[in-house]
Amino acid sequence: MELHHLHQTLRYSAGYTYQMQPPDAYGRVWFANNQRGKYIRIDTDTASSELSDLFTKVYNLSTPGVIMSVLGSLLDFNVSPALEKIIQRGIVKAAITTNGWITTFGYNAGYCKLIGEAMKINNSAVPCIGFCSWGCLPPEAKEKMCIPKKKRKDQQAREYSCKYPRINIPPKSAHENLEPNHSHYVLSDTGKLYDWGNESYLRTAWEAYMKNEHKIPAVMIVIQGGTGVCRALYEGLKSGTPAVLIFGSGGVCDAVVELVRHFNSSWKTIANNSICQCDGE
Repeated sequence: MELHHLHQTLRYSAGYTYQMQPPDAYGRVWFANNQRGKYIRIDTDTASSELSDLFTKVYNLSTPGVIMSVLGSLLDFNVSPALEKIIQRGIVKAAITTNGWITTFGYNAGYCKLIGEAMKINNSAVPCIGFCSWGCLPPEAKEKMCIPKKKRKDQQAREYSCKYPRINIPPKSAHENLEPNHSHYVLSDTGKLYDWGNESYLRTAWEAYMKNEHKIPAVMIVIQGGTGVCRALYEGLKSGTPAVLIFGSGGVCDAVVELVRHFNSSWKTIANNSICQCDGE
């Protein structure tokens, strides 16, 4: 697979007129903790089949046994240290056992940071893919990750290397850094700045494609979560994707568990065996 078959939106403008051209930001990014990951900036509407080929034919990842789609809170994330250890140990162990790929939103905040740190703590080689919004990354990071024009010709995604700058993100900023312990970053681009949420469409479409076209099972793992996670959980369950709710993490997880307990005293099955509880026991 050649990267010129992938396209991205490049131009930001007040009139929202954009120019499409092959990717100019891809390669390997190194972080201050000496961790590194592969990244590519692509258009939000990139075909899921092309994204699948990118992982298997360009990045040479083995076909996963399961896709573990982790969802949760990015802001106001507060989980007890004991539960954090259970989550981090359990998710990595499950991924190794099932030959799974882990997906998150890849930001250095909330549940994504928790999952990234799990990769580092367990020295895991499990593919951990972060779907992020290009428009929400700090300008300094985007500048470093774009390949200089003189180096773009005939470059391949695995060849260009850059250092991620040290950037302090103030509270309630419109930007967010990449979490440094993910193995891959898919940077979804609509051509708009601060376009939070567009990465979700790309990720959801790709996960559905892998499930429906390649018959690779998927499972949602939900940690805390707010209204957006509640919506994603509902849509996932409606499509037949099972979910593991981390009880005790708060937010949507605890609310759904308590609701199910109220209406189902046996707490064995709900929604055609689609939800199971995890409370560290």
